[in-house]
Amino acid sequence: MQVKCFGCASLIEAGDADAAADAFVAHGRAAHPWAYPEAALRNYARNYAEATERLTGDTTRLPEIAAITVHPATSDRVEDWLQLFDHDGFADNPDWASCYCLEPHVWELHRDAAGLYLGIRPTDPLTPSPGREPP
Repeated sequence: MQVKCFGCASLIEAGDADAAADAFVAHGRAAHPWAYPEAALRNYARNYAEATERLTGDTTRLPEIAAITVHPATSDRVEDWLQLFDHDGFADNPDWASCYCLEPHVWELHRDAAGLYLGIRPTDPLTPSPGREPP
C-alpha cells in the first residue's frame, strides 16, 4: 500500500494500512513541523492507503458529460453514495478519495468534558481569520 505525503509529496510504502499509518506518522514527525494530532495523521494515511486499493472507476476523460440526475441523500441511496465516493468520483486521485472532508487537515474539533461537540477552530495558518465561518 502507498501513501503520498501531502506536505512534500514523498511516497511512503508499507505492507498494510496500519503499517502505512505508522510509516506516515514517523515521516511526518521527522520531516515536517506539523501540529496535527496523531489520530488525524493516522486517519489520513490509513484512508489514503485503502483508497489506492479500492478505487475502480474509469479515469478516461469523456468528450462530454451526459445528463445527470440529483437525488436526495437518503438511507436507501447509501450504496449509490459509497459507489460514487469510494470507487468512481475520485478514481484518479486517492488523496481526495481518502476523506470526504478537510477536518483532519484544517480544523480541530472541540468537545466539552462530557464529549459534546462545541465547535471547530482553525489549526492551520492558511485557514480563515477569527470570526469567519469555516469553508
